[in-house]
Amino acid sequence: MKMIHTPLIATLFASLLFCPLKADDWPQWRGADLKSVSGEDSVPAEWNKEKNLLWRVPMPGPAGSSPCVSGSNVFVTSVEDEALVLMCI
Repeated sequence: MKMIHTPLIATLFASLLFCPLKADDWPQWRGADLKSVSGEDSVPAEWNKEKNLLWRVPMPGPAGSSPCVSGSNVFVTSVEDEALVLMCI
């Protein structure tokens, strides 16, 4: 798990917008077409800590944004002390 601090966050998110997208990418809030709808047909309708969850990652603090997916990378933001951080999982 890598953490990148605030100055690089805008650059990394901007680069995601100009990357070629795969069908399963989720490049921005509410998905590629901003409709919050996935084209996948095997997505579970419900999940919790025991049901339909494949993995979890500890976060340094609260996360106030949607994850973005690009290829095999998941990008999330969080807060660590006073800093906004971008994590690539």
